[in-house]
Amino acid sequence: MAALPLSTSGLSDDELATIKRLAGQVQNNLPGLMRLDRYFNGLQRLEHIGLAVPPELRHFETVVNVPRISVVEPERRQSLRAFYRTGDSTKEDPALRESWEYNNLGSESSLCQTDEKVYGRSFVAVGTNPDDKAHPLVTVESPLQMGYEVDAQRRRFRSVFRMYADPTTLKTHGTLYMPNETIPVIFDGGWKANGPRDQHGLGVIPIVMFLNRRRAGSWAGQSEMSDVIGLTDGIARLVTNLQIGAETHALPSWFLSGVKKEDFVDRDGNPVPVWESYMTKIKALTNSEARVQQFQAGDLKNFTDAVNNMFAWCAAVLGLPTRYAGQQTVNPATEGAINADESRLIRNVERMNAHDADSWSWT
Repeated sequence: MAALPLSTSGLSDDELATIKRLAGQVQNNLPGLMRLDRYFNGLQRLEHIGLAVPPELRHFETVVNVPRISVVEPERRQSLRAFYRTGDSTKEDPALRESWEYNNLGSESSLCQTDEKVYGRSFVAVGTNPDDKAHPLVTVESPLQMGYEVDAQRRRFRSVFRMYADPTTLKTHGTLYMPNETIPVIFDGGWKANGPRDQHGLGVIPIVMFLNRRRAGSWAGQSEMSDVIGLTDGIARLVTNLQIGAETHALPSWFLSGVKKEDFVDRDGNPVPVWESYMTKIKALTNSEARVQQFQAGDLKNFTDAVNNMFAWCAAVLGLPTRYAGQQTVNPATEGAINADESRLIRNVERMNAHDADSWSWT
C-alpha cells in the first residue's frame, strides 16, 4: 500500500485525526480514573450528608482503606510460574523466561495487575530495544495515559495512543501505536512527529490490554473496588462521627445551678478557669445554694456495631474471609475452617488468573 502524504507536522491527516481523537479520550477518562486512584490511596474527599467536612473537624476525619484491601489481597496471590509453547506443556520455554527476566517483569507484572484491579484495565507495551536487539522491551503503561480504539469484530486494537508529560521540560509527548509502525509525537502548538518511526511491521498493535471483570462486548473493564466504595464512605463517616462523639459525649457532662462566675475561685481566692474547674470535677463551690448535676455520658456502641456490620458486608461482597475485616471469634479457627473461609477468595483469584494468563500469553 502506498504511503500516505505527510503534512508539515510529519503526520498524515488520518494519523493527526486519530491522535486528536484519542488524546481527547485520555483527558475525558482522567477524572474518573483519578477518583479511583484517590480511593485506592485513601485520599478521597469525605462528605457528610452531601456536605464536605468543615475545616474545624477535618482532623477527626478517618478513612479505613477497604478499597486497597480489595485490590491487594487477590493481587498478592497472583504469581506467574512458567512459560510454555503451544503443543508442549512438559517443559518451560527458556527464551520466554529470559525475556521476562530481562524486563524485570517479576516485579513489574505486579504493577500491571494492581492497575488492572484499581482502574479496571491496564496495558503492557512491547517495543524495539535500540540497545539490545535480541531482547524486546516489555513495559507496563499507566491507564491514566492511554487512549484506544477497538475493532469489535476482530477483537483487537485499531489504534492506541499514549500521552504523557516530560517531567523535565513539562512538554506533552505521545506515542501513536499502529499495526505496522509506532510513531513518537510531541505537542508544540499542535501535534508533530518527534523522531524516527519504528517500522516493526508486525501487522498488529504491540499493546496488550488486561481487563478486570470483563463483560462480553465491553472493552473498559470494571474496578475491583467498585462494590465497596459506597460502603467505605459510610464506614469513614461512622468512624469520624465516632471520634467526634468520643471527644464530646463519651465523658459525663456537668451542669450547675445557683452559681455565678465569682464562685469559681481557688483556696487563695483567685479565679479558676472554667475548663480547669470541669476537668477537676469541681471539688467545692463557695455558694451553699449551688447545685451540681450530671448528664448521662453518650453510649458509642451504636457506632461500633454499625462499623462492624459494614466491614462484614465489605468482606461478603469481596469474597474475603470476615477475619480480614477485623471480625474475630474468641476461639481460633481450625485449619479446615480457615480453608473453607478462603474458598471464595481462592476461586476469585483462579478466575482472575485465567483472564490474565490470556493477556500475558498474547504479550
